[in-house]
Amino acid sequence: LKFAKKTLMENLEKRSVILDRDGVINYDNGYVHKWSDFKFRPGVIKALKYLCGKSIKIFIATNQSGIGRSLYSEKIFFKLHKKIKTFLSKHKIFIDDVKYCPHHPKFGNKKFKKHCSCRKPKNGMIKKIINENYLDKKKIIMIGDKKSDKECAKKSNIKFFYVAKNLYKQVKKIY
Repeated sequence: LKFAKKTLMENLEKRSVILDRDGVINYDNGYVHKWSDFKFRPGVIKALKYLCGKSIKIFIATNQSGIGRSLYSEKIFFKLHKKIKTFLSKHKIFIDDVKYCPHHPKFGNKKFKKHCSCRKPKNGMIKKIINENYLDKKKIIMIGDKKSDKECAKKSNIKFFYVAKNLYKQVKKIY
């Protein structure tokens, strides 16, 4: 019980950042799902390293309707994220969690064609991140590149920033 209380208090005291993926971490060239197509945006590696150095928890929340549209599978998505995490770990960068939404209300196929609570601008992914990690909303920021990201943050009652040209310079100003 003491350990659980201590862990809960530590998480509530930690600052956190939730990043959109495509357009924030990597260039958004449309349905990026291969490592060979995944190109980090300026300052991202340095920004993530800086955040880790400050003990700021890092989360990714990303709409991935390419899965729902059958452009790539969840297995391919997981494979890409394993490569991303392996690459980042070599730089001593660790992502605390990745949440994704494979659904699309119009263009999804079969089980993925639906209105859901996780697809941004809805905030199901953010709620999961907060609840599963016992985070304090007052200590969370979200960085995105679309209006749907901003709306999601607003619904979640967390501070939002549109991504700047250089993520490192941006997070350095924030933290």
